[in-house]
Amino acid sequence: GVPEAIIGLGLVAIGTSLPELIASLAALRQQRVDFIVGNIIGSLLLNSLVVLGIGAVLVDLTISRELAQIDRWVMLIAGLLFAVAVAHLRRFSRTLGVAFLLIYALYCANLLTRAMLT
Repeated sequence: GVPEAIIGLGLVAIGTSLPELIASLAALRQQRVDFIVGNIIGSLLLNSLVVLGIGAVLVDLTISRELAQIDRWVMLIAGLLFAVAVAHLRRFSRTLGVAFLLIYALYCANLLTRAMLT
């Protein structure tokens, strides 16, 4: 079968992010950029710190070699791009938007390739 990490990184992540996407698109129509950025930061902090923290308190979590080798770098690059855009550029241009979408598309293609190889 397909590894659980691939399912979590792909299907579950998309399913849990759809409400945020819809809320952000609604805020975008009203040009509420701070809401969108706050939504992204809040979700990232909740998922990274609270969900992972509670899980680690309940049971030791071991991260697979596959996640440690590939996915951490994608997360690090995306996080750095986001941080630079917020802290230094203070804007998200079309070019940066295209770059974000391209990174995600490449990441999804990589997920599909990894799923097919298992």
